[in-house]
Amino acid sequence: MRDISRASGVSQPLIHHYFKTKRDLYNEIKRQMILRFDAFWTDTARDVANEECVPAAVLRRIFEFIRDNPTVLRVGAWSQLEGDNAPWPGALEALERVSCFFSASQAEGSMRSDLNPTLLTILVEGFMFSWWEYRESYLRLYKGIPGHENLDEKVLEAMTEVFLHGTLTRVQPKSGVRKSSESQKGNTD
Repeated sequence: MRDISRASGVSQPLIHHYFKTKRDLYNEIKRQMILRFDAFWTDTARDVANEECVPAAVLRRIFEFIRDNPTVLRVGAWSQLEGDNAPWPGALEALERVSCFFSASQAEGSMRSDLNPTLLTILVEGFMFSWWEYRESYLRLYKGIPGHENLDEKVLEAMTEVFLHGTLTRVQPKSGVRKSSESQKGNTD
């Protein structure tokens, strides 16, 4: 707590008055990050609801939030390193607010209804956190390679394309090409 006091310019007794332990302070930091997302999402919800393609708008806005709030990634990474897998205060409610947009799109028929909206939200979060977590490494890796410019935007476009349309073509496999390893198990020739 002494280091926190020094870094923040707040007296140690005052910090102890509000936060009895480091864990209490840490939980408050996580709660504040969720509240920041909630404020962001409240503003975003009005914009996203008017978009032509709600799922694409949701992806873009979450991408922008994580880009603009890198501390979320740092605290999340630190949390994992410390073995703290407890849900963040308010995280479930935040997840449900995003999932509601997918549910609404399903109800109006613009998204497949056989996909769980909560799992879709987790997938989007995974896409986003993965990119922003390793972004600097990818930028160094691809530096100097043609097409590396505007990699953030290109990654978001690819994420959106995969999320909306998948990775498979609509073309059927040529005859003689096996569809899966399952079809090979019964064939012994």
